[in-house]
Amino acid sequence: MEKRYKLSANKKLAAYSAMAGAFIVAGAGSASGQIVYTDIDPDETYGADGDIFELDLNGDGVVDLALQKVFATTAATFSYGTLTFPGTLQYNHIYAIPATGNGLQGSYGAYGFAYAYALDGGATIGAGEDFVSTGGSLVFSLAYNVELAPGSFASGNFFSDGNWFGGQTDKYLGIRFDAAGNEHYGWLRMDVASDNIEFTVKDYAFEATPETDIDAGVSVSINNLIDPSAINAYSFGNTIHINVNGLTANDARVQVVNALGQVVYNNALNLAGMSIALNNAAEGLYTLNIVADGAVYNKQLFINN
Repeated sequence: MEKRYKLSANKKLAAYSAMAGAFIVAGAGSASGQIVYTDIDPDETYGADGDIFELDLNGDGVVDLALQKVFATTAATFSYGTLTFPGTLQYNHIYAIPATGNGLQGSYGAYGFAYAYALDGGATIGAGEDFVSTGGSLVFSLAYNVELAPGSFASGNFFSDGNWFGGQTDKYLGIRFDAAGNEHYGWLRMDVASDNIEFTVKDYAFEATPETDIDAGVSVSINNLIDPSAINAYSFGNTIHINVNGLTANDARVQVVNALGQVVYNNALNLAGMSIALNNAAEGLYTLNIVADGAVYNKQLFINN
């Protein structure tokens, strides 16, 4: 049975707002291609039954991966010989559900269940790795709690499984996803609590160059930053002004992203300086991203029409 999940509007807005902080950190033609990184700030924690986190890696409005929390307790009767005891069964899942055509780095178990790996930082995510394309559990457990006598209980797990079971901190989901008919690779950094109930999502990144590997945890480094003295950017009304001071580059581009993660301007950077008029743009914060020969500059600016 196909299951479809929808995220509430406020959760989607938060996710798109986080995308406004994304920027390209490696230049075209370099070995690492173009990596787009997004910090989820603040981190988001999910733990209630039915909670869903939907991830749109590249901000195209298509959900690439959903994580769903399922937690339920039901009354049960347990028997031992001729004796019966009241108790409860507790179902606990954290499902990882890639969109159709996408996949998670992982493997299939003996019974055909999909298990996504909890990758360490630096692990390679790419075409040479194993991926599962069906939904599966990061965490799965079926626990019992039996009342042997008034006030006396016995508890344990009938089943417990998953590469994230028992708790993981700062591990990575390796993701393969389709964008405009091309395969891309990315990662999501997250925690699973030691009680296996809550999960926390922290940040993510993807390789914008199709068919190009990415290492788990790779993001911007100080070596990829444009010298701040080379760029002076400010806004006035609906216009962004960019002063360029001694910056030289063979390939330099400028991009403006709104709070929904949508690119509203994308063009070559004039190394003599330039102004960008955002006519009819909604009032609010916008992110200016400049990439020059693989180095990056970004700044948030307020636009007021």
